[in-house]
Amino acid sequence: MTDLSGLTVLITGAAGGIGTAMAEAFAATGARLALCDIVDTSEMAAKLGAEHRSYKLDLEDPAEVDRVVTRIGGEMGIDVL
Repeated sequence: MTDLSGLTVLITGAAGGIGTAMAEAFAATGARLALCDIVDTSEMAAKLGAEHRSYKLDLEDPAEVDRVVTRIGGEMGIDVL
């Protein structure tokens, strides 16, 4: 697998099946994760490692998407969507 150490990956739908699988796969590459979902993903973030963060995000609310993505960009940077 490719080494993504130092890169930040933003994952939407992180609490669901494909999103969870993506989070686990990207975490295994060394990437930092911004786990986004309408439900709380903080337990998943903690389980995967201290460098990962959880963000509540409703993709149906464009203003919220703008706020959260801007926040993630400022806090972690975004390298992979």
